[in-house]
Amino acid sequence: STQSRSSAASDVYKRQGEYVVVVRDLTFFKTTYPVGGIKLAGEFEGDLSNTSGRIVLSGALGETIANVYYLDAWYPSTDGSGNSLVLKNPSLNPEQWRDPREWSASREHGGSPGRAEVERDSVAPGSQ
Repeated sequence: STQSRSSAASDVYKRQGEYVVVVRDLTFFKTTYPVGGIKLAGEFEGDLSNTSGRIVLSGALGETIANVYYLDAWYPSTDGSGNSLVLKNPSLNPEQWRDPREWSASREHGGSPGRAEVERDSVAPGSQ
């Protein structure tokens, strides 16, 4: 398991209901996705494992905003097939983000950075 940390988001103000994107490679992201309207917080430090890991999002004072563990085995289509792992309800308390039932595979190949995921039918973890 690996750990990635982002303090890049600390300088971006997020209003309730807004999406903020932290990326690994800003140049690559801008050439891959239409960035108009996407609030980019910057780049994260470290690498994301293709199997499991922990992501820690820190605020301006070094405080932990979110500390999330993920496992791509929750949804097999997120293991290199082009789907991303998506939080079903971003307004949940970050402590609830640890529950695999709160995640799903993205509907769109490559995910939907900076915007809400299209509603999908419920699928049990490990079955997709």
